[in-house]
Amino acid sequence: MAASRAARASAPSIRSIGNNSRKRRRSESPKGPREPIVFQSPGLKPDVRLIVCGQEFHVHSVILKLHSNFFRKFLDSPDKEAAPASSLFKYDYVSVIDADGFSGLEPVATAKALSTSEKSLAEVPDTQGTQIEPFHKLLCSMYTRPYVIKDVDELLAIIHLADYYCSLPNLSGTLSTALIDSPMFKWDEKSHRYDGCEPSEFVQRASEVIFAAKKLRHPILFRECFIHFVAKLHDDEAYPIWLPALRQDMDLWPLLNAGKSNLRKKILRAQHAILLASVSGLELSSQAEEMIVNSPEDPEDCASFYKRIFNCREQMGYYDDVDKALAPVAKLLQSNLVLDRTGFSAGEGPYEDVFLCAELEDEDMPWDAAEFDW
Repeated sequence: MAASRAARASAPSIRSIGNNSRKRRRSESPKGPREPIVFQSPGLKPDVRLIVCGQEFHVHSVILKLHSNFFRKFLDSPDKEAAPASSLFKYDYVSVIDADGFSGLEPVATAKALSTSEKSLAEVPDTQGTQIEPFHKLLCSMYTRPYVIKDVDELLAIIHLADYYCSLPNLSGTLSTALIDSPMFKWDEKSHRYDGCEPSEFVQRASEVIFAAKKLRHPILFRECFIHFVAKLHDDEAYPIWLPALRQDMDLWPLLNAGKSNLRKKILRAQHAILLASVSGLELSSQAEEMIVNSPEDPEDCASFYKRIFNCREQMGYYDDVDKALAPVAKLLQSNLVLDRTGFSAGEGPYEDVFLCAELEDEDMPWDAAEFDW
């Protein structure tokens, strides 16, 4: 895989795939000139100017080469035209837009030559920051500057850029702090659904993120997706679009099924604990007894049932004995999510029907942890 990326990095332009005969437009801002974003590094002077959709980034070639195998090969490629001696920057690049809408980089002189008329240099708006912000945050990751991922689209865009610029290891190593308190892990209090509420954006789109997390080899992000997937794996309607792709992935599908099998074992242990508590002489509250008698038919789709049983333990006699007897229920209800900011646990709110206790050790991740360049 590393070899294929190296080959791509040695190509004459960042966007070398597809039909090179297609017309390309220089991407510029519809709002006029922007203030340059200058990255500082002690003892170094910026020698690279990158213009993305009209936004200038002044950066250092040594930093780009250190964290990106692509720039390592691309900046000093023998077929690249050197900047004029009078130029303020040794490397001067501007984003260009292919006919398929992809934004890549070309030397400024080459980008001008690609245009057949001034009209072909038409401004390409980036009104939502879909080009500029992900690129900016990728550079922040290279400079270890703080940044926050605002939503799933931005997360996927940054991972895509890191993959394209052969900088996945760098992004993987810096992403954790950018995910903490990200809005995509929070619950929108305005979005209510029947008696509960809509899950966070991340939960709704975990089916997309899990593939990107695997590519990025980010254990925390992958584990969050894994927990949500295992919780709903029995429900074909949860992620209908992505299920075929998951079933065809020989790394992900067996892993998810193993996680589901382990979850079912926890459910069985919890059921066994409740059964023993009800027949072993422990004094159960009338409310708990009624819930046990009217327990739901599908134990995989009723986290709220176990939550209510567990919350009744304070009403039962011999509190310490009950707490010990219901320990398997507590383990079933625990949440192994670390990025979730909804404030809810299993059996509550958007997680009313799901369990969040799936476990996945670092050594069981679907990639080679010893590989440092991919």
